[in-house]
Amino acid sequence: MEKVLSGSPGYTPKLTVDTILDFRPRLAKSIHALPKADIDHFGNLLALYADYRDQSYNTPGAYVAGNMALGANERDYQPSDEELLLMEIGERLRIILTNLSKQQVRQTETLYDEELDTIDYRRFSFYHVDVMGSGRYFYVDQIETVCIRKASGQWNQRIVRP
Repeated sequence: MEKVLSGSPGYTPKLTVDTILDFRPRLAKSIHALPKADIDHFGNLLALYADYRDQSYNTPGAYVAGNMALGANERDYQPSDEELLLMEIGERLRIILTNLSKQQVRQTETLYDEELDTIDYRRFSFYHVDVMGSGRYFYVDQIETVCIRKASGQWNQRIVRP
């Protein structure tokens, strides 16, 4: 059942977690085209990771003055599409790598020794603000760096928050 706030007919609050596609809906086709987080797609994801890592380095996002009247922070970070896609690829690699058995870790070392050293990417979380009469606005909430490195025969993640 939809909730309608008194004095605001037609308003329905958003009750789900804010996602990358809420924040940047135009990326839907690109995200859905990415390989799944499955060991069978590991090589493809690793190649995409290298490509998007370079692209995001060359086209980084930027802080802009936020429209505080519409719920933005004073300094609003606007990540590039490349940074957001790198995050999505990095998350898929993280899922694969942190769930490998020691034998699978050795196999990936053998197959991808040259390309596979560390996986680092920025992970963004999002929030939204509903502004009556203006609409729903999505913003970057937190930025953290995910570092995935191999130690003692397994891949471990470390989260770095500013």
